[in-house]
Amino acid sequence: MLQHCFNMQSYSVKLVVNKDRVNKKTGLCSLYLKVIINRKPIPIPMGLKWPLSFISMEKGCILPREKKDPDFRDYEMIIISELSKINEIFKIYRLQDKLLTPELFKKELKSFSRRKNFIAFMSQRITERYNLKQIGVQTKKNHQSTLNKLSEFKEYIAFHEIDKRFLEKFAGWLKTEYENEDATVWTRIKDVNTYLEIAEGEGIGVNSDYKKYQISSPKGRIIYLEDEEIDRLFVLFNSRRLVPTHHQVLRAFLFSCFTSLRISDIRLAQWGWVTINKEMQFVPYKTRSTKKEVIIPLSRVAESLIEKKTGFFFSLPTDQEMNRSLKDLAVLADIKKDLTFHVARHTFGSHYYRETKDIISLQKIMGHYKLDTTMIYVHINEQDKRDGIKKLDEAFMRHMPVRRLVG
Repeated sequence: MLQHCFNMQSYSVKLVVNKDRVNKKTGLCSLYLKVIINRKPIPIPMGLKWPLSFISMEKGCILPREKKDPDFRDYEMIIISELSKINEIFKIYRLQDKLLTPELFKKELKSFSRRKNFIAFMSQRITERYNLKQIGVQTKKNHQSTLNKLSEFKEYIAFHEIDKRFLEKFAGWLKTEYENEDATVWTRIKDVNTYLEIAEGEGIGVNSDYKKYQISSPKGRIIYLEDEEIDRLFVLFNSRRLVPTHHQVLRAFLFSCFTSLRISDIRLAQWGWVTINKEMQFVPYKTRSTKKEVIIPLSRVAESLIEKKTGFFFSLPTDQEMNRSLKDLAVLADIKKDLTFHVARHTFGSHYYRETKDIISLQKIMGHYKLDTTMIYVHINEQDKRDGIKKLDEAFMRHMPVRRLVG
């Protein structure tokens, strides 16, 4: 329990539960913060439920339900943030030597959104967006990782604090403390901006100066497979020497190479998507909020890779098992690249453009909102030309002085 006393005033706050209202089936109970001002109790509902058996009443905190509890960190941060908010009010009145009454406290707490903790806001919205299926498991993990770094950089961050200078310092800290590359820093800043924009849309006052901090998107080289590498994977697929899990994963990977489907869509791919014209018509999982459909013709190769003749196309293992399988498959096929389903998608994009030069159709097939996103495959092929000339030049130099120019 946190307690403050001065000038005959006393404040305290503690996490409590109502033991008489525990759900008998689930063991869950509602969490409250019990604020006491001059002996007058004020219950503050948290809007959270946690198993009573995993709450330390003595310490006033929740405990993990299991090792690596997926929700514990989120809930703990929300509780800590609310405690910080209440203690901030206590501190303001203490420093100003002002009398804090229960009525004034309620008013201050209600209006606290003007200086609300961004850490708590981001934590709550990550959980809410995931529960509402607005973001997937991996995006949740990525956003949570950014939040962990941000809270490590500064435990309490008021909205008005986040301006251009703040983001510059955070980016610099990521580079010096964790030696993050530009691409990682760019992703972290982008995540923070996403939740600042959400807050702005909800009417929470943010410092618009944060928009002045511009960090360019990294233009890393896209990894994709060449024809001979795809051929090696097909030879491996047909070799009958793969264990079932490797065979399933390779089937789905090659299907992505010939359709551009993301792994999230491959898991959901089904015959219900296929029209009489042998086209897949569906709303991609990543952009499901827009409800915009994409139409992808099924090539004969892609159709031959479909595992099942009814229902879902594939039966796939967990993401971790797939990642392990892809590493094994790269070794077995003697491919010196990290195989991921992003690589498969980029393989489709680069080969489609190389063969057709039709950037507009490619944009529609891949479901890109902006043409600029698709243009990267044009740049790849420009790089192919430069690499080709470089290789030709290197071959020429290897034959010196036989091919030396004279005169």
